[in-house]
Amino acid sequence: MCNCSSSSCGCDSIQLQRGQRGLTGATGATGATGADGDPGQNAFTITTANFIMPSQGGSVVVSVEDCGFVVNPGQPLQVTTAGVMFAFGVISSTQLVLLNPRNDVTGAYASNANSGTTITAGAQVAPGGYQGPNGLVTSITSGSLNPSSNLGQQAGLYVQDAGTYWTWAPGGPWTDTGIDTTGPAGAAGAAGAAGATGAAGANGHTPVLTVTTGTPSGGADGDWHIQQVNGGKWQVYYRSGGFWSAMVSGVLTANRMLGYSTTDPVPNPLGLAANAGDQWWTQIGSIVTLWVYNGTTWAVAVSFTVGGGGGSDTLTTVIANSVGQLSGPLAANWERAILYVPRSIVTVSPGGTTTFDLNYQYQRLSLLHDPQTLDYSALASTRDTEWVFTLTNDTAGQVNLAYASGKWTKSPGVTQPVILNAGEFAKIHCYYTDSKMNIAFVEQNLTAI
Repeated sequence: MCNCSSSSCGCDSIQLQRGQRGLTGATGATGATGADGDPGQNAFTITTANFIMPSQGGSVVVSVEDCGFVVNPGQPLQVTTAGVMFAFGVISSTQLVLLNPRNDVTGAYASNANSGTTITAGAQVAPGGYQGPNGLVTSITSGSLNPSSNLGQQAGLYVQDAGTYWTWAPGGPWTDTGIDTTGPAGAAGAAGAAGATGAAGANGHTPVLTVTTGTPSGGADGDWHIQQVNGGKWQVYYRSGGFWSAMVSGVLTANRMLGYSTTDPVPNPLGLAANAGDQWWTQIGSIVTLWVYNGTTWAVAVSFTVGGGGGSDTLTTVIANSVGQLSGPLAANWERAILYVPRSIVTVSPGGTTTFDLNYQYQRLSLLHDPQTLDYSALASTRDTEWVFTLTNDTAGQVNLAYASGKWTKSPGVTQPVILNAGEFAKIHCYYTDSKMNIAFVEQNLTAI
């Protein structure tokens, strides 16, 4: 290698030459494709269950498909069929708390659904907007403007009062623009339609007496309602648990003699509803009839004629001439006779006294106590008749009998019963003689033949 700086140094010259072009290299491998990004967040969702529109200023929990798009409390959301609601909170990815911003006083969100409305599942929930400020007020119908009040409106509004335009700016006061828009008086308007009659107010019931029918209404638990069904019947109602009930023991009925007629054989006295036991007289020709209402129909109790032999004031005449329940042949001679109606009585205490009523000719005494004294009531006058007293021992033991002192006698050879064994009976036949009850004969310990 020559280190000379000139060509005259005596060194041999070296000539550099370019070599041949090399071959083209192989193509490099293709780079890998990047992965797809995550799906974007929907800007709306769908409710998955019904909910009830809350009251003004109230909130409700709403189930949705996905509430991930809700980013901050107070965010306005547009809910189909419900209106604008505010996101009050997020419970989970599928549950929102929504607030109803409606205010009927200020007019805020007045188009929202009424409280209590059912919002069905499938309603769309999407971001919404806030309600804008109130629009211009065009008129005030009466009164003068209050210079210290802005009526809650925005600056620059024009308000008409008594035909004059006023304007208001922040800080007030109201200013008369000097523009008078009062025009000629218009024709009188047509008369307004009459207002509907108000519903009748509910009766108080603490307690109250009415003549209405049917179950009462209104009132409070613990109240009483006394309903006069008709002149002789009252029904008591009692309110408990929000309901009125007719008390079974609260039916008060007074039987009435309603009146008298000469034409109607099946009366409906004065058109009044009858109560069981009510009575009515008719006289059609010479036939007098007493009717009694049995709760369903009027039925004949007794009927007789006012004419005929013996006069109209005797029981014999009534029976002989009756066309009602007493009709038929006489069973006995009624004139001055004691009616054969056996009277059954019982003893009331051990050592007591049983007094026979001599207005009854035949009497049956059940002996339930031991011992027992027999007596009788005094007669108004002497009667020539027979009295029969049947005595039966209905106890499981022996009964001892005594007779009231100074009031009984017996015929010769007669022995009065003084002891009755269990189940034994004795029949005493008596006549009232010399102011005493005389035992004529006794049937006791009979022998079969």
